[in-house]
Amino acid sequence: HTPGSGFLADPRWERGAAVPPDIVEVALAAERTFVLHNLEVYSPPVAAFTRSVVAFFHAYTQVNLYVSPAGLEVATSPHQDAHSVFIVQARGCKRWSVHPPARGNWTLRSLQRGKAGEVLSPSDGSLMQPPSIEATLTPGDVLYVPRAFFHATATADAATGD
Repeated sequence: HTPGSGFLADPRWERGAAVPPDIVEVALAAERTFVLHNLEVYSPPVAAFTRSVVAFFHAYTQVNLYVSPAGLEVATSPHQDAHSVFIVQARGCKRWSVHPPARGNWTLRSLQRGKAGEVLSPSDGSLMQPPSIEATLTPGDVLYVPRAFFHATATADAATGD
């Protein structure tokens, strides 16, 4: 089984087109991670929380939702973001691996690696160092990933919770 990663949109739906109301179930049945960017646009309580975070940090903030099925060896492949990330584990368990970049911490959005279809290996020493964090998050846990640090996830087996 080849994991679905590389942050590509599902070609069955055009950008901006309506998607089926059971889209999360469709993604999970296909053993894919469902990603919804800017959750604050769709949920008033999340919008209120986001405004509070903006007021506290004085920085642009958005909330992204990731829903992955249990038992994925690769829920998201190694990638980096041009911004720092706070992860809040709401349900289930997810294994995280965080790697410092091999060269510097400055990453412009256009130079991010591991997105737009590019699938990276965590063993690529030319891009990333060995993991500085390997942790399993459970509900209520929070993880901070600095800008440009590579991060990847796997999901626990539903039967064991590991």
